[in-house]
Amino acid sequence: MACRLVLEVFCLSTFLFLPAESFLPNHWSSHYPLNPTDYTHEDITQFGVLKAVAKFFEDNPPSGTSFTPGQLQNLIPFTPTNVFQTYFGEVTSAEKLQNAITDIIDANSRVDSDYSTSAAHHMGGEAIQSGNIRLISQRDALLGVLAGDQPSYEVARDMIGLYLHVLQDFYSNTNWVELNGAVPYEDLGLQSRPLQPVASAAIDTCQNCVTYATDGSVDCQNNLIAGSLLTSGYKSGQTITKPVVVTSLFGKCSHGGRMDDSRLQVPTGGINKETSVPDLSPHYHLHGPAAQAAIQATMNFFVAPGYGLLSQIGSDKFKQLLNLGSGNSLVFVIDISGSMRNDLEAVKRETVEIVNSNSGVTAPYNYILSTFSDPEIGPVRTTRNSAQMINWLNGLSVSGGGDCPEYCFSGIELALRQCLPESKLYVFTDADPKDPEKYDSVVSLVTEKRTTINFLLTGECSRRQGQEESAPQPKGGDHTKSFSDLFGQLAQVSGGSVYEGDKDEIDELTEVINVAVSNSAPVVLTKATLSPGNGRVVPIQIDSTLQEFVISLVGSNTAPRVTLETPSGSTQAFGTTDAEIAVNVGNNRVYRLNSPQPGQWKLRFIDTQQYMLEVTGKSTVDFTYQFVKKGSNGIVLPIEGRPVAGVNTSIITEVLGSENIRELNRLALVNGEGQELVSSTLVSLGGRLGTKYSTALVLPSTEFRMKVEGMDVNNSTFQRVQSIFINPQSFELSREGQKEQLYAGSTADVHFRIVNHGSRATFTATATDDASMVQSVSFSTITLDANANSTGYIRFRAPSGTAVGTTSTATLSVSGSGGMSNSIVVRMTVEPRIVVTVDTVDPTCTIRTATGNCTLEQQHSSTCHLHQWSLDVEVRDEDSGVYSIAASPGGNGTSFTHDSFTPGAAGTTIAATYISNCCKPRGSIIVSDKSGNAVQCAADYYIPTTPSPTTTPPPPPTTPPSTTPVPSTTPEITTTEPTTTIPEMATTEEPTTQLQQTTADSFTTDAMSSTDESTTPAIQITSDGVVSSSTTAALVASGTVAAVAVTAISAAYFCKRKPSVKPYRVQY
Repeated sequence: MACRLVLEVFCLSTFLFLPAESFLPNHWSSHYPLNPTDYTHEDITQFGVLKAVAKFFEDNPPSGTSFTPGQLQNLIPFTPTNVFQTYFGEVTSAEKLQNAITDIIDANSRVDSDYSTSAAHHMGGEAIQSGNIRLISQRDALLGVLAGDQPSYEVARDMIGLYLHVLQDFYSNTNWVELNGAVPYEDLGLQSRPLQPVASAAIDTCQNCVTYATDGSVDCQNNLIAGSLLTSGYKSGQTITKPVVVTSLFGKCSHGGRMDDSRLQVPTGGINKETSVPDLSPHYHLHGPAAQAAIQATMNFFVAPGYGLLSQIGSDKFKQLLNLGSGNSLVFVIDISGSMRNDLEAVKRETVEIVNSNSGVTAPYNYILSTFSDPEIGPVRTTRNSAQMINWLNGLSVSGGGDCPEYCFSGIELALRQCLPESKLYVFTDADPKDPEKYDSVVSLVTEKRTTINFLLTGECSRRQGQEESAPQPKGGDHTKSFSDLFGQLAQVSGGSVYEGDKDEIDELTEVINVAVSNSAPVVLTKATLSPGNGRVVPIQIDSTLQEFVISLVGSNTAPRVTLETPSGSTQAFGTTDAEIAVNVGNNRVYRLNSPQPGQWKLRFIDTQQYMLEVTGKSTVDFTYQFVKKGSNGIVLPIEGRPVAGVNTSIITEVLGSENIRELNRLALVNGEGQELVSSTLVSLGGRLGTKYSTALVLPSTEFRMKVEGMDVNNSTFQRVQSIFINPQSFELSREGQKEQLYAGSTADVHFRIVNHGSRATFTATATDDASMVQSVSFSTITLDANANSTGYIRFRAPSGTAVGTTSTATLSVSGSGGMSNSIVVRMTVEPRIVVTVDTVDPTCTIRTATGNCTLEQQHSSTCHLHQWSLDVEVRDEDSGVYSIAASPGGNGTSFTHDSFTPGAAGTTIAATYISNCCKPRGSIIVSDKSGNAVQCAADYYIPTTPSPTTTPPPPPTTPPSTTPVPSTTPEITTTEPTTTIPEMATTEEPTTQLQQTTADSFTTDAMSSTDESTTPAIQITSDGVVSSSTTAALVASGTVAAVAVTAISAAYFCKRKPSVKPYRVQY
C-alpha cells in the first residue's frame, strides 16, 4: 500500500508554498543569493533547448550551405539571435524561438509551486522509481498529443516543461553524478528501459557529515555510503519523510541545505547539488557536473537519435514546436460576402502577388487563409506550400451576406488559433462586425500570441465612424475619437493599423503588407496617436544595429504633410532605392530608408490634423517582458491575465540580441499618444544568461505600452516599444494549481482565482471554447469585498470517441463593475490513457553457504592477504526479472562469479559466489531487477581496534545494525563447524504477518549466544543478510571470533525484502 500511495501523489493538487526542491527555478526565485555562475532550471532549459536547436540546424543546413559538427553548438556568444543569424546568413529575429523556450521554462518553474510537496516530481526521498514512471507516462502522453494532425504546440510546451523539471531534478537530487560524473542517464524516463538499482528501505545510504570544531563548517563530500545503488535525499515538507535513526550514525540521506529541516537528523547533512553555495547544497562541489549532465539530458530529450522527440514526431512538427522558421505566419482574413463582389477580385490579385514576391529568408513560415461571410464562418486553412495558398486565394468567390455587418471577429478568431506567435493578420472587409461579443476572446488571443491585426477597409458597406448600438463600448482605454470603432480599437490594442481605400487603391494599400513581410527582424521604435496641433516634432532614435527603418503615417482627414530631418540637420529626400515612399494612397504614407545614419532623426509635421504614427526597423535587438509575482515560497511566476492597476508590480524584461548591446537602463510606460506615464531604472538580474532585467512600478489605471531604452555596443542610444496595449484592471484573474488530465469520455477541471483589489463588486464569469468541450463554470456571478478572493473552476468534458490530441482553446472572461474585465486563455487537450505496469517487489537473495573467517589477527595489514572468506548466494526475481548482479568491494584480493543469464530473466534461480581476503572484511552482493528494485546479501567481519575520532564517523558497515527484533523463528547458531550450509528457504511463500509489518524498517535478530555463553559474545545479523561482529573487547579476548563470524551467517538466511505484492498497473 505504501508504494501505491507514492504513485497516487501525482494526482494531488498542492497549493502549499515551500522552498524549491532541486535546481532553483531561476536566479530571482531564492530566499538566499546564488553565485552568478550557478545554473538554475531556467539556465539548464535555455542551454539544453538551444543546443538541441543548434544540433538540428547543423544536421539540416539551408540549401547551398553546410556546418561542421558543433559549429553552431559552440558559438560564442551562444544565444538564439547568434544561432539564427549564423544559420540563416542574415539578420533574422529569433524572438519566436525565445518565446517557445520561455513557455517551456515557465511550465518548468510552475512545478515548484504546483507539485511542491511531491517527492516523485523532484526525484527526492528515494522516489526514483515513481519519478521514472512519471517521466514515462508524461512522455507517452506528450507523444500522443503531438501525433494529431493539428496538435496544440502550446499544450505540448507545457507538458515538456513539467517533464524537463523532473528529468533535470534527477541530476541535482540523486547520487547519479557522484557515481557517473557529468553524463546523462540515457535510459531514464523511457518505456521498457531498465532502471539502475535503487537502495531499498533497509539499506543505509549516508553517514553523518563531518563538522569541524575550529570553525563549525560542515563537510559532506564523503557522506554517501550507498555504493553503486541510486539514492536521493529526503526533504522536510515532502510527501515522504526521512526515516528516523535511533541508535546508529547511519541511515537515509537528507536533501540538505538550510531550507531542509531534515538535515539536522542523523545522518546529518545532505547530498543536493542544486547550487554551488555550501549553505544551500551540501554537495555544492558537484553543482557544475550535475548541471552539465542535466543540460545534455535536456538536449537528448529533443534530438537524441532514436528516442529523441525529433525522431518521434518528425522535423516539420519539431520546427513548429520550437518556432524554428525564419518567418511568422502570413495570415489573410478575407470577407467573401456579397458586398465584396466588386472588391474581391482585386484582393485576390494582390494577395497572390504578395505570396509570389516573398521567398527565401523573408518567406513566411506558413500561410493561413480564413474567410467569413453571413452566416458562413470559415473555413480556416493552413499550409506551408505557397502554390497551395495561391490556389486557395484564386478559388475564392462571394457568398451570403444579405445584410451589411458580417462575422468578421469570428474569422479573426479562427485565424488567431492557428497562427504562430508574433504574426501579423491582414483583414480585408467593407463591413462592420456582426459579432462584437467575440471582441474579448479575440483580445485575449491577441495578448497571448502577441499578434498584430491590420485592417484594409474597402468601400463603405456601413458607417464606421460611431459604432452600432449593439457593439460593446471601448473599455477603460485612451482610445482616440477618430478611431473609436471596434476595428480601430482592436488595431490599437494589438499594435496594428487601419488603412482605408477603394478597390482601385487595393494594389497600393497592399504594399503595406509587402513592406512588413520583407522584414525578417522587425522591431518597433515608436507607436503613437498624435493629437491635432501646430509645430509638432517627433524625435526618432536610430541606433547602429538598425539596417532600415520605416515610417508609417495615416492622416485623419488628408494626405500626410511632413518632412524628415537627419541627425546632421539636413532634410531627407526620397525617390531612391535607399529612401523611398513605399505607399502613397489616400491618407496613407509609408516611407522606407535603408542603412540609416545612427543618431536622432526628427519628423516634423506641417499640418495640424490627427495622425496614427508607427516607426519600425530591422534589427536583432529587441525585448520581451513579463509581469511577474513572487509567492510566499519565493517562486517567481508570470501573471496570467491583465495586471492590476494601482498595485506595485514586478516587471522582468529580456533582451534579444543581447550581444549587441552594452546596457539596458530604463523602462517606461507610455500612453496612446506616446507620452510617458511612469518610468523606472532597470536592474540586471545577472546569472549565466545575463539577458534579464527587472524593476517594480505602480501601474496606472489607463492603458499603456512598454518602452525600453539603453546603449548598444557602439554607444548609440537605442529605443524599443512593444506595440500591444496593456489595459490594467481592478481585479486579478489567474489559473490556480495544475490542470487535471482530460481523457475521452471524461471530465477535467481547471481551477482559477479572482482577487478583488478594488471596492466591493459583483463579478460575472463566462467561458467559451472552439471545440464545444467547456461544460460549465462553477459560478456565473460572485460578489467580493475589497481585497477578498475566491476560487472557481471550468469543467471540460471530452465526449467518448474524441481523438487524442484534440484541443479545446477556451477563453475565461470575468467582468466587474465600471466596465472592468479580465480574461485568460486555457487549453485542454485530450490525452491518451497511459497504463504503466509497476513492479514494487524486490528480488530475493538467499545466502546458501559461507566459508572462512577474519579474526582481528587475520585483519592485520601484514597478514590479511593470506586469509579469505566467501559467500555463496542464490538470487531470483519473479516479476520484471533479475537485471544485474554485482559485488562490492572489488579489486585486488576479491573475485566474483555468477551463472550466466539474460538481463530481465524472470523466474530463474541464479547462483553467485563472492570471495575476498581479510584485507576487505566487509562485502556484499547486490541484486536488482529491471524496475530498479534492489536487495543485498552482505557480511561484515570488520573489528575496529581503536575508538573513532569524535569529529569523524566510524567506517560504515554495508548495512548498519538496527534494533527491531527478528521473528523468533530464526535458526539457532552453532559454533562447531567452520563452514555452514544454510537450509534453503522457499521464495514463493508469502511472508508471515509479522514480517510484512516489519519489513518497512531495518531490523536485526535478538542477541544470540553460542553453546558456550561464557566465552562467545553477542552477534548482530541485519535484515539484508549482514553479519556484523561485536566491537567489544570481550569479543577479541574470547578467542572465538572466527567461529562466531562464520556460523552466525546461518541466522541470516533471509534477505530484506518488501511484502510479496504482485505488480499493479497505474493509469494516468
